[in-house]
Amino acid sequence: LASSQVEVQRASFERWGVMGEWDAPYITMDPAYEAAELRVLAGMVSAGLVRRGLRPVYWSPVSQTALAEAELEYRDDHTSVA
Repeated sequence: LASSQVEVQRASFERWGVMGEWDAPYITMDPAYEAAELRVLAGMVSAGLVRRGLRPVYWSPVSQTALAEAELEYRDDHTSVA
């Protein structure tokens, strides 16, 4: 899962010469980061900047992450309920 890749990515970035705060990285699945994102989203909703439209966000319940449309495969008889 994503948590197993944090160290792999950090090591790769350091090897490539990417500069960063490797002792204190921001990790998007950190609860504090998620809480901050929710506060920003709530502010956007309050300001009328968010609406429900025709474009879905594809979500993987298995990996618990958003997917690119190109990653999706449907059965021929699949009907979206979104």
